[in-house]
Amino acid sequence: MFNKLFLKILLSVSLSVAALSSANAALITQDILFDDQGTWSSIGEITVVTAEADKFGYISEWYDFTLFGFDLLTVAESGGGLFETEIDVADFSAGLQFLSFDLSESTLGTYAFNGIVSAQFSFIDAFTSNGIALFGEIKLGDAEVSVPEPETAFLLLMAVTGLIVRRKSL
Repeated sequence: MFNKLFLKILLSVSLSVAALSSANAALITQDILFDDQGTWSSIGEITVVTAEADKFGYISEWYDFTLFGFDLLTVAESGGGLFETEIDVADFSAGLQFLSFDLSESTLGTYAFNGIVSAQFSFIDAFTSNGIALFGEIKLGDAEVSVPEPETAFLLLMAVTGLIVRRKSL
């Protein structure tokens, strides 16, 4: 009796954790590379959470976004701006398919960054209060896909526990 009750509780907890956590939510991280007279160098990095994508693969917020050493403010934090990216929901390892942004690095607006990466063209420009500071071509580096380990490890632990309890009850 106790084993069946324990198994039901374990199953309920496992299902609720699976539903609430984003164990299938991978993080996609890619370098942002700048063409400096024929030499591609990293100027930043972007990370998005795949669980935030709609059914078409569009994401309107990032997990982490740095450019030239600045951690960019989110659209909500800065009170304005634009950010949109697209992923292939069937193949996370393909990375970002499209990226468009128009953001500030702080609420003071010392630097403003505008950029786009698409199949047709790409560019970035950076503005200061004195005018344009940088303009050029950018591209995204290879995608690195990772699944946050705490949720994955917890679900694996719950599955193993369920199998042990089931085996003992037989």
